[in-house]
Parts: sequence; C-alpha cells; structure tokens
Amino acid sequence: MSKTISVLGLVLISLALFGCGPDLSSTPDISPTPGDSSIENPDSEDSITATQEFVINSSDNGLSAEKTSYTFATLQPGDQFPPAASIRLTADSRWAVCTALNERYTKITVENSDVLPDGSIKWGIVTKDDLGIGNESNEIAAIDLTLDRAMIKPGQSKLKFETRGHNGSSGVTGKITAICLDIVVKEFGSIEVDTYTVNLSLDLSALPSIIDETGTDAASLSWTITDAAEEADVYGYSADYSRSVDFQADDSITRISDMKFAVGHSYDTWVFIEGEVRVWISLLPDDESKDYVLTPREDNAQSALTVSKDNLTINAKLGDYFSLK
Repeated sequence: MSKTISVLGLVLISLALFGCGPDLSSTPDISPTPGDSSIENPDSEDSITATQEFVINSSDNGLSAEKTSYTFATLQPGDQFPPAASIRLTADSRWAVCTALNERYTKITVENSDVLPDGSIKWGIVTKDDLGIGNESNEIAAIDLTLDRAMIKPGQSKLKFETRGHNGSSGVTGKITAICLDIVVKEFGSIEVDTYTVNLSLDLSALPSIIDETGTDAASLSWTITDAAEEADVYGYSADYSRSVDFQADDSITRISDMKFAVGHSYDTWVFIEGEVRVWISLLPDDESKDYVLTPREDNAQSALTVSKDNLTINAKLGDYFSLK
C-alpha cells in the first residue's frame, strides 16, 4: 500500500513540474541570421562569419568597388618594385565619423586558394586626410585590398571582403558589409591587348651642340619610350610598357626595334643626359607621316607619341631641351 502511494506521489509531482514549465509551442523563433544587425552575442558563430557563398556584389552598405571583375598580372621576373595590384572600395556618407574597422568582424575569404593563397591579400584603410579631402581627418574614405604579385598564381577566383565599422553610425557598426568580386590572374606579359609593331630611329646629329650649350659632362646618355598610362593599369600587358637604349655622346644615330605599341595608347619619349648638368631632350619628327604624331610637351623635357598603323618606321630627331644643374 505504501509503495502505491509513493509512486502516485511521484507522478503528481512530475505533472506539477511539467505544468510550471514554458509552453514551447508558443516560444518565438529567435535564431540569428548571418549579418543580422540584431545579433547581440559576439561568441555566436553566425555573428562572426557571414555566409560563405560567393555571390558577386560590388556594392553594399555604402562601400563600393568600381567594377565587379579585376585582372592582375603576376610579378615580372626580377622586378623588385612592381606597381601595386590594388582594388579600392570607396566609402560613402554612411561611413562618416567611422575611423576604424572592427577587426573581429573583418575578414578576407577566397573561392580558390590555389590562385589567391593565404596571406596574398591585405586590406588597408585610406583616410580623408590621405586623399587631401579632410582637415587632418582620419575618417575612412576608402579601403584598399592589395594583392601580392609574388604570391598570386594564374587562374580565376572570387574574393570576398567582409567588415563592420568599429565606430560611427549603427548602419556600419551593427551589421556585416560584404563585397564579393571576381579576380583573374594572368602570367606576366599574357594580358592580351591589340598592338602595333614599330621601329624607331633617332638622329643624334644635334647632340654635340646641346652638350656644349648646357655644359654637361654627359656621363651617360639614354633614350626612353614609355606608355603614358599608369603602370599599374597596364602591368603585364602583351604590349611593351617601356623600352630604353643607352648610347654614346659621339654616336650619330640610335634605334629601338620591334617595339609593341598598345593600340590607342599615347607614349612619352625623351633623351636623358646624366651629368653635373642633367638634361632632358624632347623629340621631333624627322619626316612627314599621317601614321604617327610626335609632339613636344610644354616643358620641352619630353614628347608625346601616338601611332595609328602597324609595321611602322618612325624617324625622329632631337628637339628643344630642359636642363637642371
């Protein structure tokens, strides 16, 4: 009899406890979603890591890239000072007052680590003061993503940059901002562009009089032709970015052969004399032709050259000069 009462008592106690518990069927779903600004728990995996899907998106939450796809070349062998391979993410007014990124929520992920290995991409803040648009303001104007040309490999990969502002408005501090871009990496010299093959000949007969007029000791002399575009914009192109040839003070002529000009580009060209007096000499056309234009710039230190025909021969001569002691 006592055993029956004891068992009955346990059953009643259990029912009472169950009746005091929450009604689970009426509890709302409060599971966090990736990037949700309402997430409060910093230790939640979803609050730290946004979705790993690589969906191309060049603009998000006031941060934007100029393009959705970027092509970069690997490092030219022996090049110790290559131009930066950078992507600029520009911030709009929503990032006003923000001066730093929350590094806990800032990360770079890639779709193909064979192309973009770990450590090959760095991010950096560009302030308004850096761009000369603020009175010593350290507010974020942009974020640069820089690829290490020595580490990246030929191929294609998507790149995702995710961040939150460390300070500023809740719009940038309270949720993940994500940019996802397509990256193509080419072997140096294999970014194909249309080219003209040009042979150039330079008459140096006026050189002795220029040396006498300037009083330079002419320790060394060189002739250079280089693309007027920023090197970073054409690095790794199949066209020649720059060609240069050294010559002697008593030479009467010098040549640059089989130069590959990028179609539609303008090139700068000049002769440089290194010495106690440094001299830059512009060039003039030595024949008449409708297939190229060679015009001295205002400072007479160089000339602008454009070409409009393939397999062209250009004959040039020395023009006015600029000297500096």
